[in-house]
Amino acid sequence: QWKPFMSSFNHEYAIEGLNAIGARTDPEIKVIYLRRNCLDRKISNLRHAQSKQASHSIAAHCAVGDNECIKKQLAFEKKFTFPVGTELITWLKGSESRNRMILDRLETSKAKFVQVSYEKLFNGDDAEEWMRLLAFL
Repeated sequence: QWKPFMSSFNHEYAIEGLNAIGARTDPEIKVIYLRRNCLDRKISNLRHAQSKQASHSIAAHCAVGDNECIKKQLAFEKKFTFPVGTELITWLKGSESRNRMILDRLETSKAKFVQVSYEKLFNGDDAEEWMRLLAFL
């Protein structure tokens, strides 16, 4: 799993790593670029940031049946302020710009990749996104 954090995105090792992936032919390495709804991602980021400020960080994910973890997650479900207006527009533009940079880097590296939607995979009414993903693999 690669999370393209902007703090290391332009590091020579990150760039060369993707170039090496793009150059591989035997075996070929394929990349799945999983995108999540940017507003959903922002909510998640706000919840985690607030939990860190409260000095008891919540886990990014809870294991199935881990009720204690789920209870901690729910404690931060409604206790944050979502940005609006100019702040939200600026953040959305930055989010789209980062996405474009990632796609450009994947294309430049010649990595074989497919971009899929988290929402279509896990909240969709059909299996179309799954079929597209599996056909790519």
